[in-house]
This record gives sequence, C-alpha cells and structure tokens, in this order.
Amino acid sequence: MKSNTAIEFVNNIVYILMLIILLLLSALSLIIINKLNDLHNVLGGEPLSEDTMPLEYAEGLGINDDPIRGDENSPITIIEFGDYECPFSSDVEVVIMKILEEYDGKVRFVFKDYPLEKSHPNAVIAAGAANCAGNQGKYWEMHSLLFSNQGHNNFENLIEYGKSIGLEINQFQDCVSQEKYADGIYEDMKEGDSVQIRGTPLIYINGHRIDDWSLHAFRKIVDSLLEGGGN
Repeated sequence: MKSNTAIEFVNNIVYILMLIILLLLSALSLIIINKLNDLHNVLGGEPLSEDTMPLEYAEGLGINDDPIRGDENSPITIIEFGDYECPFSSDVEVVIMKILEEYDGKVRFVFKDYPLEKSHPNAVIAAGAANCAGNQGKYWEMHSLLFSNQGHNNFENLIEYGKSIGLEINQFQDCVSQEKYADGIYEDMKEGDSVQIRGTPLIYINGHRIDDWSLHAFRKIVDSLLEGGGN
C-alpha cells in the first residue's frame, strides 16, 4: 500500500514538473517570436501594423546645440531621443544611417541624449563621452563606437575609444571624468520628459512621432513628407 502511494506521489511530482517545463517552453517561444519580429521590422521588413504614418505632432522640439548629421538645410529632420546602452536605440541607428545614405542632402539627423541610468549604469558616462568627443570635432565617430561596443562602455574603454579616433586624450579624459556636459544631457532629458517619453528610442520626423522603426516605415514617411513639402 505504501509502495503504491509512493509511486503515485512520484508520478504526481513528475506530472507537475512536466507542466512547469511546458509552460516555460511556451513562454520562451513567445519571447523568441517577439524578438524575431522586432528584428525583422528593424531590418526593413513589412511593419507589424498597416498604419506606419506619424502618431502625433510635437510642438517646439528644438535643435539648440545638439549634434547634427547631414545637410543642415535638409527639408527632413529626424530627431532621436536615445540611450547608448539601449539595444533598441542601437537597432534603429542602423536604419537611420541607411536613410541618411539613401536620402543624402534631403535628411538630417539630430541625436538627443536620454540615458536610462537605472537600467543602464554606463548610459550617462557614454553620453558624456560622445559630447566630449564632439568638443574636439569627433562626435559622430564616438557616437558610432558607443553603439558598436554596446555593453562595454565603461570609463576605461571610453578612453581607449578616444585614443582610437585621435582625440587629445588628457583633455577628453578630464572632460568625461568631470562630467562637463552633464547640464546639456539633463536639458535633453527634460525635453524628452516634456513630450512624455516612455522609453528609448523616441523618434520624431519633422515633429511627427513614429513608433514603427522599420526601414520600410522610415522610407514611407520620408517620401510622404518630401512629396508634401516637408509637412
């Protein structure tokens, strides 16, 4: 009798463990599918929703002293609030660089810092490093290095990046360690908060917020704005 009870108990335990494993596998499958969908979208696949047009318009988004890539007189302006440690910011970087290449002379890109320090401990120092490199005329070189080395942007590595792009290293090191651009980063973050940023990246094209970051969506919106005179 005891033997049968023990066997039944073991069978119940095995059954419960199998259920738990099946549930975990199902959850893992959903996560993998969602990640694949995100990757497909970012690399230029069809958007997940049929509506790829801008969601809302933001009044008063300024450029101020923010870095600009592309022709300053371009009719189309892409503004990104981004985080150098955010994987989604890194993904959309690939798309934006492709758009700048395809629409040379028609699109300019403005990057605003919105480091999510609670989630990404090196995000603030990375933003500071980009601005410090910009002080020596190498903002975009550092910008690219920070994204391509995401997850490794500690102070020691930032100094190595600075050396690799030919910065005057003592000046750069002092600038980063003394957080000379902290106020400017804070101003970008305040501006992000003013448009109710919920995460990074936050993208605006000529003042219109977009949530579809695929190459397909960017092309569609840029083409539409160019046809409409930028409006």
